[in-house]
Amino acid sequence: MDKNDFSLENVKCTTYYTEKLMKSYRRYTEKSSRILSIIMCAIFAAAAVALLISMFIIFDKQSLALFLIFVVITAISVVNLTVIPNIQIKRSPYYDAEISYEFHNDEIIVTAKNKVETVKSHLGYTEIKYIKENDGCFYLHLGTSQAFIIEKDNLENITPEEFERKLKIRIRQINSIEINI
Repeated sequence: MDKNDFSLENVKCTTYYTEKLMKSYRRYTEKSSRILSIIMCAIFAAAAVALLISMFIIFDKQSLALFLIFVVITAISVVNLTVIPNIQIKRSPYYDAEISYEFHNDEIIVTAKNKVETVKSHLGYTEIKYIKENDGCFYLHLGTSQAFIIEKDNLENITPEEFERKLKIRIRQINSIEINI
């Protein structure tokens, strides 16, 4: 295998972590839990409506109490689905930041620039647990809930297909070296 088959030297990318991009990442990575939450909201709302109807037929304090409990649970679920994720995005240190990636054969240099500070860090390929992608981005997952976002359109000196192939080869090589030591 030729050295250039996996070389990532001089590959660069800058991603602007806008609110839209971060919401897209959340929707993409949290699909199953989001669907479950929506189903639970629908169940609680249906139960609240059923209790409301039963209150009109047989009015008692227990029906009113149960109705109020289901209304509160439904309201909390809706807030948890809509408001809290937006607050989390806006409180993220990456919100509205410019993240630059410089790929090298032994590491990725990540520079995060926001309104307050610039932070440079070195990321080893062993820290990437898995890679996912959608039409516009690669997600380099460092764990189950943290990933660096690489926008395909912003890759320099390489095509998205070539980048994905070389990155996967590089990660396999690094991980197999570590396992054998």
